[in-house]
Amino acid sequence: MTDIFFTHTFITLLLGSSFCGAGAALVGTFIYFKQQGTMGDVISHASFPGAMLAFFIGLALLGNGRDLTMLTVLALGTGAAGAFTANLIERKTPLGTEVSMVATISLYFSCGMLLLAVIQSSALPGKGGISEYLLGNATHLTTSDTIFSVSITSFVIAMLLLNYRKLKLTVFDIEFAKTQGVKTRRMERLLFILLAAVIVTGMRTIGLLLIVGFLIMPAATARQWTTRFSTTALGATLLGSGTAIAGTVLSTTILPAPTGAVIILLLFSIFLLSLIAAPNRGMIYRALQHRHLSKRYAAAASTLTVASVTSAGTGGRQ
Repeated sequence: MTDIFFTHTFITLLLGSSFCGAGAALVGTFIYFKQQGTMGDVISHASFPGAMLAFFIGLALLGNGRDLTMLTVLALGTGAAGAFTANLIERKTPLGTEVSMVATISLYFSCGMLLLAVIQSSALPGKGGISEYLLGNATHLTTSDTIFSVSITSFVIAMLLLNYRKLKLTVFDIEFAKTQGVKTRRMERLLFILLAAVIVTGMRTIGLLLIVGFLIMPAATARQWTTRFSTTALGATLLGSGTAIAGTVLSTTILPAPTGAVIILLLFSIFLLSLIAAPNRGMIYRALQHRHLSKRYAAAASTLTVASVTSAGTGGRQ
């Protein structure tokens, strides 16, 4: 079975998965600190009908329902439309942010499921495995898929690194960023575009339903071990890439399960371990600290009580 690890196909899968994981985790670090994880959920669900429309249009115009260019353009388009819809509902109605996003997710995902049902019940060629956009399946990645994924992810990472300082200022203190001459609206749009790009890129590997967890959990996990943003970003990137590789290996060799589900389970296991055992922020550390402070408080209270009794006794004798 070890022979599979050295095949061109397997190395291609690992390359595509690792780049996808690294890009999603790095973008997710900015999204995590900006506290906009729900927007990633909106974009991922809203991209689904675009992916289904790409199958119809690609088949009609190009004879290929899995054309990557068509898939990317339409999935990005409906993802952006979903984000716009959520913002529009929030601005024009008395509904809050959460209700607006839930309504948008429900609308676009329902449209996607309807189109998926039409595709699956039809006799159209190439419809097999179309539902894998939901949960991901790295085993079906082709060389062209991998080249596309690596290219897009490399572009995303390059844009994040080139605009690192400006994005960091925008995420943490938008008013201060403005005083430093940062065009914050432009940076927010850039972050939104990069977010949509990694979601669409991760569609084949991780799946639209699970990509949000992959955006947020690496950053949340790394955050338990450090207080610095740069270290968190680096740790999240390495964790995202590492778990993507491990999940791909497990799903293609041992576990007969969707790649996205395996990756997310691995991520959650590491996240849970970090919540429990991380120094300074973990549950064990907090429990020990609380116990130590309780003992100190009890000792201080006992000392005050003894001092009070002694003082009262002295006063009584006088």
